[in-house]
Amino acid sequence: MHRYTQKQFNKTSLSNIEAEKTEVLALWDMLQRYMDVTQPLPDMPRLEPFRHLDPVTAKYDQTTSRNPRYWRDLDLEDWQKGVGAGLLRKQRQYAWGRRQCRVTPQLGSVNMPTYRQSRPETACVV
Repeated sequence: MHRYTQKQFNKTSLSNIEAEKTEVLALWDMLQRYMDVTQPLPDMPRLEPFRHLDPVTAKYDQTTSRNPRYWRDLDLEDWQKGVGAGLLRKQRQYAWGRRQCRVTPQLGSVNMPTYRQSRPETACVV
């Protein structure tokens, strides 16, 4: 189900791996945050070894005194009973339907030649 339009897309890899709609919506939110270079990387085990390589994330982690080994040193059973259970509860209760898509209103506002000209010369060209 699309997060903002509520249209259903049943033939996606996301629909095969997540059992609940809130899981798919949370995953979509994580992907958007991952792609937004103005925000720190999502705080998840898979990305922890790379957090120090992203300047925005490194600054955020320093400001918040985040333990660089938070996920690696975590007692998983305790986390699942405490903090993890609380996060899952918040995720299930979150008002996903009230979120506004930040991408859709901008679609088509910049044409590709203009976008390419605005990129630095050092940017990767496909």
